[in-house]
Amino acid sequence: AVWDNKTNLYNYRYFLARLSNEIARAKRYGRKLSLVAIDLDNFKKINDELGHLTADRILKDIGRLIRNSIRVVDIPSRFGGDEFFILLPETDLKGAKVVATRIKNLIEEQLFPLDSQKNRVRINLTYGLAEYIDGMTARDFMEAADKSLLKQKKTKKEEHE
Repeated sequence: AVWDNKTNLYNYRYFLARLSNEIARAKRYGRKLSLVAIDLDNFKKINDELGHLTADRILKDIGRLIRNSIRVVDIPSRFGGDEFFILLPETDLKGAKVVATRIKNLIEEQLFPLDSQKNRVRINLTYGLAEYIDGMTARDFMEAADKSLLKQKKTKKEEHE
């Protein structure tokens, strides 16, 4: 199985296999490769207050929005919980920012349905970016995107204090 059943994006195991392949391709041919890490802000609150079925429905909608916002050669995956990675072959950091911003705007503009009474909720997200640098391991590459994500979360938090 290569699909995450809640989002219809690739699962973590498949993502790791593709990540290794794309790193090898970037290294061998000198190609650009970028990674977007996405975290849904305060999504645990939705799980806790509205239930797992509602959260799962929202995750499925988010998966569809992500898939529809990228190229067929891109590799979107659910990393776990409310975290996603999108691997962008042939894409530099500037291009990755365009993709991530497009996804962020699209998701944050949506009103996700909560129940049959037409109650809706907005979802905010934070993203981090990394561009592959020759010599990076898959772990280094993922950590670079994750550190960028954590830096953005910290900046957001400081702005709201």
